[in-house]
Amino acid sequence: HGMSGTPEYEAWKHIKSRCYNKRNKDYRLYGGRGIRVCQAWFDSFLAFYTDMGPRPGSKFSVERRDSNSDYGPTNCYWGTPEQQANNTSRNRIVETPEGSLTMAQASKLYSIPYSTLRSRLRQGLSAESALTSVVRPCASGTLYELDGVEKTLTEWSAAKGIKLTTLLY
Repeated sequence: HGMSGTPEYEAWKHIKSRCYNKRNKDYRLYGGRGIRVCQAWFDSFLAFYTDMGPRPGSKFSVERRDSNSDYGPTNCYWGTPEQQANNTSRNRIVETPEGSLTMAQASKLYSIPYSTLRSRLRQGLSAESALTSVVRPCASGTLYELDGVEKTLTEWSAAKGIKLTTLLY
């Protein structure tokens, strides 16, 4: 096929290795979980290339629509790093009026800091409350006194070894 060494060929080799080579560092996340490569792609790089086409750009990689399903033409596309990050089994999914979103997607859509959303969910708030409660601005220049000493919350955090988020609460 004359495409050895191309990004597409390397992608094809890597998906096969993740699924079938037990010595691959990521095998446990792919082949170890039962993820396979469809027979046509397993047997032929040209079948893979015909279905996937050329990689659209240097930042794109093979992405599966359903991260629990196999590699094949109906489940794969060239995805961006953001798409890859939003489609990993490590993501926490939250239910929103817009549907199921990763915490990163919900944070972006609702304009709430990711750390605030994560903290609220850890405290047991519902996804709706966590996403729609007003985010208090951090009074970064306000001084707080303790034993006659005034410091900002950031300074107290560093001085006492207490997380800033803990002090804010």
